[in-house]
Amino acid sequence: TDRIDKTLEDYARPSVAVDVAVLTYSGGALQVLVVEHRRRGLALPGTFLPEGELLTDAAQRALRTKAGLVGTQFHQLAMFDD
Repeated sequence: TDRIDKTLEDYARPSVAVDVAVLTYSGGALQVLVVEHRRRGLALPGTFLPEGELLTDAAQRALRTKAGLVGTQFHQLAMFDD
């Protein structure tokens, strides 16, 4: 599980993180799931990956621990870097 008191120094360098954009169309508008971030207001649910964890597993963990979503099926649409 994610510990709230972790800092960037707790992760290997370079660090890999995942943010999950859950999109839906409702009421004539595209909507995205956001969660409260402890320092920045609203954010996409996301997490850092410990060494050896798969992106899919980290994404499922972020949805479970940050947004309370379980059993969600998803597909990687894009990867962004730089």
